[in-house]
Amino acid sequence: MAISPDPHLTLVESSIAHAELMATLHAACFDDAWSTKEFQDLLILPTVFGFVVQSMDEIGGFILCQATSDECEILTIGVLSQWRRQGLADRMLQGLVIKVQEIGARKIFLEVAADNVAAKALYQAEGFKEVGRRSGYYPGLKGRIDALILAKTM
Repeated sequence: MAISPDPHLTLVESSIAHAELMATLHAACFDDAWSTKEFQDLLILPTVFGFVVQSMDEIGGFILCQATSDECEILTIGVLSQWRRQGLADRMLQGLVIKVQEIGARKIFLEVAADNVAAKALYQAEGFKEVGRRSGYYPGLKGRIDALILAKTM
C-alpha cells in the first residue's frame, strides 16, 4: 500500500454532523451529486461509516462505506480537484483497510467507471482486482460507460 507523502494528512471519522460537508464535497467531485439528506440517511445506519481527510485545517476529500457480514463496499469516494495527486485517496484507503480489519470484514468492493484511468490506477496500486463488469452502467458524453467491479481481499 502506498504511503502518503504528506505526514499532515489526517483522517476524521465521519458522523451525521458531516452530512452537509460530504454533500458539498460530493457536488464538487461529481456531476450527479448526492444531497445532504441522502448522506444523512446513510450516516445514521449502523453499517455505514466513512472519513473526511484534511491537510492542516482544509478538508480535501471523503469516503463513505457500508459493511455487512464480512464485506465492505465503498459507496463513494472523492478528492477535490486541487487536492488530487497529493496522497489523500491513498490515506483514505489506508484508513479504510484498518477499519475493515477492526470490524472483521474480509473483502472490500467498489465500482469505478471503465474510462476513469486515474481511479483505476489508484485502486490497482492499492491491490484491487477486477471481479466483474456492469455493461453501460454510467452515462457518458459518448454513450454509456461500463462500471468495473473491483475487490480487494484482506
